[in-house]
Amino acid sequence: MRVAPPAYRLDYHPLLIEEAVLIAVSGHPEEVHFRGERDRLYEMPQGQERECAFHDLHQNWFDRLGLSRPLREAFATWLILMESTSRVVLVKSRSKKDEGAELYQATEKSPGIERERRTILIRLRPEMLARPDDLLPFLRHELLHIVDLLDPGFGYRPFSDGPLPSIADWSQRERYHLLWDITIDGRLNRMGLLEPSARVSDLVAFQRVFSVPAPELEASFSLFFDREGHTHDDLVSFSRFPERGLAGEDSESIGRGRCSLCQFPFEDLPAASGEPPPRVIEIIRALYPSWRPGEPVCPHCIDLLTSQDID
Repeated sequence: MRVAPPAYRLDYHPLLIEEAVLIAVSGHPEEVHFRGERDRLYEMPQGQERECAFHDLHQNWFDRLGLSRPLREAFATWLILMESTSRVVLVKSRSKKDEGAELYQATEKSPGIERERRTILIRLRPEMLARPDDLLPFLRHELLHIVDLLDPGFGYRPFSDGPLPSIADWSQRERYHLLWDITIDGRLNRMGLLEPSARVSDLVAFQRVFSVPAPELEASFSLFFDREGHTHDDLVSFSRFPERGLAGEDSESIGRGRCSLCQFPFEDLPAASGEPPPRVIEIIRALYPSWRPGEPVCPHCIDLLTSQDID
């Protein structure tokens, strides 16, 4: 297994390590030894020396309990993560929804020298960090996003919105990220690193968001789950115009309508959408004063308006 080069920095927030160790050691066969070591530190005078001793204790037990294994294994899978970044930082997330990995880039300047520094920031809950077997699949998925961001061939470019992003902006971004997730799951599947059931759940999510007609569903989904070499532009194009990615007729000839909000084509749209809930109607009217009841709204926009605050 490859390991990080000596110059590579791997930083865990001390509080994240401490809380993860306390969770993982609870009920562990060696818990009594950990508690004994920890209790003895309270006999030290308060101050920097005692604080450092607690930090070292939790770091040692973090490694001893195998909690550092998932990150080492995930980084060993894709060497580009260490070759193209200089540091990874793990911090405590505010919630499960907030967990994930992001790539940050900064330019360091000194006399006669200018260089790019890339840092991977990973947000995790302590309870996730305390479960190595659950954490490893999560990290693999998240870090494959970072691999794509680092790969010039993927060609990622940030989305740009106007001063007030519209529901169409939000909706397209949701579709784009679903496609990206599906391509990543497909790669993990071909590497033997994904549960077979994930393909089924991805197919269900693809159908729910894109409403591809049944005859073309498997072929359209396979474009992303079963094929290599996707680019940012591929995902953007399909998230905007899925009918261009289908092998059959265009959307109008198969009876698809377009959502009045995001302008995205959906199969049997009027029948599928029905009347939006009253609360959603209030939000739609606030965002789109010209919208009138009876104009079709796709299920995806309804879900988006129900689950998120769109300002």
